[in-house]
Amino acid sequence: MTKSKVESLRKTPKGELHHRLPSRQNRSSLLFAPKDFIASQLGEDSRSLRCDMSAALALALANGSELLSFKARLEDAWPLLSLNEKEIVVKHQPRFANWLEEDKEREIDNRLTFEAFKNGPAGALCNRGGLYLDGVASWSGFASHFQSQNKASDGELVERLMNLPASSGEACVIQAILHAADYSRFSDDLAGNSAWDQLRGVYDEHAVAVVAAILRRG
Repeated sequence: MTKSKVESLRKTPKGELHHRLPSRQNRSSLLFAPKDFIASQLGEDSRSLRCDMSAALALALANGSELLSFKARLEDAWPLLSLNEKEIVVKHQPRFANWLEEDKEREIDNRLTFEAFKNGPAGALCNRGGLYLDGVASWSGFASHFQSQNKASDGELVERLMNLPASSGEACVIQAILHAADYSRFSDDLAGNSAWDQLRGVYDEHAVAVVAAILRRG
């Protein structure tokens, strides 16, 4: 594929992409194809593809390694894909399902570490309550730091957190913060004996923070 044809293809509106996919037979590269074109070949939303190169890899893996116009082992190409792209590949090639499952488990583990807890909504709420976590690197360190700061403030730290203006999701994260600090009694008081009922309305990053505080991994 010539440079002019590549530029023309890149500028073609998504709905007008009717050209055949570049292939090894005409010595052209998948890496020249824009992700919109590749998404149309896969029957996927182009927003599920990160960039042109990773989209090309996803298509190559989905259709078999013979479509790759460069030498690469499958295990070398797989880590370059986003999770959405890996899911697309598995739809076409179920043999990669085990790899996808391992990656999902690894991602869940990474989201449940103290570092993720600290850098998410829990850390932001601690900052709002006057508890700064710079230098705190573990769950035990968090509990020790929280307790010393609360003692130094004669209990005001707990009071500030319990009285912070918060959404329903943030309120559950505050309960999780108190639990992780070994102040579960105050967490129970804040929940008003309805902690499980409140958790039914907690989603996304707030839910992850709550689970992380309960499990305390890493």
